[in-house]
Amino acid sequence: MLPPCDFPSERTLKEAELLTGHPSWAEPPAVRGRVRVLDGPAYVNRP
Repeated sequence: MLPPCDFPSERTLKEAELLTGHPSWAEPPAVRGRVRVLDGPAYVNRP
């Protein structure tokens, strides 16, 4: 799950390209399956 602070899901998807394009992205067991994007402002960030 990718829950970046203050990023809506659209921006998170765009920024995720930096991670998924990295040569070692698929090495950790946690990312060998599906990775979910979470809308930070809607679900994680609270004032």
